[in-house]
Amino acid sequence: MRPIEVLETYGNCVSLVPIDKHFYDVSIGLYLKQNTYSIWTYNKTEYVTQRIIEIRNQLIYLGGLSQTSNTYNQVFYNCNLSHIKPSKYLFSQSVNKPYNFRHKDTSLGIKDSKSDYRIIVNKIPSIKGSYKVTLNSHSHKAQTRLNMIIAGFVKYGGMVKGEDNSISFECRNEHTELIKLLLPYSRNLTIRESDSERGQMTTQTLGFSQI
Repeated sequence: MRPIEVLETYGNCVSLVPIDKHFYDVSIGLYLKQNTYSIWTYNKTEYVTQRIIEIRNQLIYLGGLSQTSNTYNQVFYNCNLSHIKPSKYLFSQSVNKPYNFRHKDTSLGIKDSKSDYRIIVNKIPSIKGSYKVTLNSHSHKAQTRLNMIIAGFVKYGGMVKGEDNSISFECRNEHTELIKLLLPYSRNLTIRESDSERGQMTTQTLGFSQI
């Protein structure tokens, strides 16, 4: 297909991996149209369709998406939202990691990269689609660090901060696979970025949108 035909068929390109090191260094893009993601490459190398299927399967395994019926390159979230921010990281991992890569740890926890704390995320049974973020410490210093980590989930995952250190996706559905994906990114925020995210969350609660 020509570029205009690709856009008409699959929508806009929301993420591009310029070099697929696992398949002849081809360039592969993730396109979005009406909450359906499509994987596409202009490269016509032999077996490229099989490579696209491998990437699609990783989107399903690592991100919890579902396959669109009768397609080899399309997936969607069952909540019918697109979750673009975490999907970009998901696509990058799906292409750059080996095709059989899986999360080694099934628990929602990880060592913090900027402190000695451990980040733990648990579902909140009484609130659908909500997760509580904690550290293995209740000190004032730990709470400050926790605020930065929660701001990381907001920035990198497009999540919403709730009360009592809780977070949720906009759709208010469970996306535990995306939480696992976002855990390593959530701990990377700098103090300046964290302050910026908290400012955005404050204005959002007052009814103002960020441009």
